[in-house]
Amino acid sequence: MIKIIEHKFWNTKKVYSYGHLQITYGHCPKRILFKSKMVNDDNQHLCGGWIYFDDDNQEIWKRIRQGLKPFGHIVFWSEQRDFALGMFKEMKKQKSRFHLQWIEKGKRIEISIAVKGKMKDVFDLDSLVKDYASSGIFIEKEVKSIANKQLKRFFADWDNREWLTGLILGYPIENTISLMRGCVK
Repeated sequence: MIKIIEHKFWNTKKVYSYGHLQITYGHCPKRILFKSKMVNDDNQHLCGGWIYFDDDNQEIWKRIRQGLKPFGHIVFWSEQRDFALGMFKEMKKQKSRFHLQWIEKGKRIEISIAVKGKMKDVFDLDSLVKDYASSGIFIEKEVKSIANKQLKRFFADWDNREWLTGLILGYPIENTISLMRGCVK
């Protein structure tokens, strides 16, 4: 459950799971121009920070298939290899819609999935830049540098810039802005 507390110049967002407060995003912008059905609060639950879904790996794949999440990174362990392989084969049936990657590192199996398309075609980058700028965070140069890149380009490099990580994993823009402002509790 999400509870929004409105203030004069910003909002506070409180996220609950099973009745327990999981996280508070303070100083969230009151208005976000950026719109995408692939960027939403349910995706934030798939960051591994708390339990909301019964099986995060299945939920990540389901949400990507449904167009509710742009990118996912799923981790299995070697004892889950058969299950992971079955899931990957199922994903490959829809390879016309998605880019896929399978990597085995020792006992760890990683599957990455991304919708097909360049960043500028998948996301409204102009409104994204405006939303961050209105919060005092200037990302225009970085956004321009990735605009023509395919989303799959980030399979190996998706967790190094907060705004980009939030965007490609489908996290709400206001949550990432709150994080970058140091207002998450």
